[in-house]
Amino acid sequence: MQKKITHKQVKNNTTKNNTMSRIIIYPKDIQQITGKSERQCRNIIATIKKVHNKQKHQSVTIHEFCDYMGINFETLPVKLK
Repeated sequence: MQKKITHKQVKNNTTKNNTMSRIIIYPKDIQQITGKSERQCRNIIATIKKVHNKQKHQSVTIHEFCDYMGINFETLPVKLK
């Protein structure tokens, strides 16, 4: 059973303009970061899901992507954060 997210936790995950920052990464995001084709990026996401034993409907987070690729999270473009 998942824990409920409190209002305080949501508030702490917001940026200055009061919008929530994204935690999920998509093939187009990976394509912009790596310069690889969209198909290769879908394969990267599939591989990360296998490594983390995720089911088909579960998403990959930006932190999981950074860990897998060996990229420092702080070096990502602000747009993704």
